[in-house]
Amino acid sequence: MTGPVVTPPLFVADGLDVLIFGSAGEAARFIEAQDAVSGALIGWDASGRRLRFDADDAVCLDAARVIVRESAPNVPDATGLRARLRAVLEALDAPLAEYETLAQAVERAVARIGYMK
Repeated sequence: MTGPVVTPPLFVADGLDVLIFGSAGEAARFIEAQDAVSGALIGWDASGRRLRFDADDAVCLDAARVIVRESAPNVPDATGLRARLRAVLEALDAPLAEYETLAQAVERAVARIGYMK
């Protein structure tokens, strides 16, 4: 579940990997509860807002449902998302130019990496 300000696609960084999801629900179904509460995942929506991952049951993580929500309302981290996408695209031999905007970086990352199924 998520608030109305989360703008897809959603980007989830796990170490050097970046996963792209079409919705908060898709991300929540893919992410395991233990990963959500570990703090190892970093997430952004398409506008650069940081995301937080929680589990609805911290006692029994095996049965917990993951919740995706905005981390800090109205505090964007567009620079962080753009830097991560730039690094990923460069590793894929599709470097991002300095003048390309966050929206262009998002579009290129989706085209190159694709959505998680």
